[in-house]
Amino acid sequence: MTTDPHAFDLTADLGGKILVDALCTVYDLQSPKTREEINEVLYRAGLLVDELSNFVTCAGLTAYQSEIAHPVWLAALEAKEPLQVPLLNLSTITGGVVSPQKIVFVVENPAVFAGILDAFPANPPSANLYRRAGENGGAGPFGFSCPKEDRDLLFR
Repeated sequence: MTTDPHAFDLTADLGGKILVDALCTVYDLQSPKTREEINEVLYRAGLLVDELSNFVTCAGLTAYQSEIAHPVWLAALEAKEPLQVPLLNLSTITGGVVSPQKIVFVVENPAVFAGILDAFPANPPSANLYRRAGENGGAGPFGFSCPKEDRDLLFR
């Protein structure tokens, strides 16, 4: 298609816009207006933007690959340590993310996140720091939610 490896970068004069518009056409989507919406369009096509330096920070959660608890998430849970999960790793979680205590705080501010952990030193509740690194909109497609009908399931 092109000899320029950056031809379809979102900052490219024309290529990035053409790529996003083409994907919107393929997936029958409205043209995105924000960087986060652009990232969601790209993610739908299997493209992660800056998948290593964009991450979520979690504590007190267990992630599953199919029916098996992920060993890294389990170790962080048992050690009561926060865990930073890059989008690349988060995208491999196929069985969901669960809060064993069924108490979840979703925050964007690191100081609030630290305060929640400090307030419960003996038995911290589940907490998720929704971290947006840089201007890419970070973890946009991976925003956790807690449905009313199943408070312990965060995402599938």
